Amino acid sequence: MGGDSSAVQAELKDVETIYSTDYAFAAKLKNGNLVTWGDTYGGGDPGSVSMHVTKVDNVYPSKNVFVGTRSGNSGQAIVWGNPLCGGRQRNKKDAFKLSQGDNGTTKAILTNVKAVISTNYAVAAILKNGAILTWGILK
Repeated sequence: MGGDSSAVQAELKDVETIYSTDYAFAAKLKNGNLVTWGDTYGGGDPGSVSMHVTKVDNVYPSKNVFVGTRSGNSGQAIVWGNPLCGGRQRNKKDAFKLSQGDNGTTKAILTNVKAVISTNYAVAAILKNGAILTWGILK
């Protein structure tokens, strides 16, 4: 999956870096925008957060999820991919839950993020206030 980039080929100009999950690719262009392709659940389609996948400084891929971050004052992190592994499911509002005791849900765009790291099935973000936010498969 992800072997056919023909749908986005015209957008793949001035590519700086390429990232991959197990089933998708994300190409970071020199202007900071991302172009993605491949399986939706592997991060190939950012869906409802696609308008925010611009001016990205860093990309953190995992097995089935991409996290794009912007350093600026807001410290935004944009998350998409398999909802079970920490991503956001396309066209489904607030698809992943937090593991820090919050039974509610969170947005696919987090703020005040300082750094991100991921495993195959979960994502952790260090917030600017020093707190850690984790989500994904709980086991």
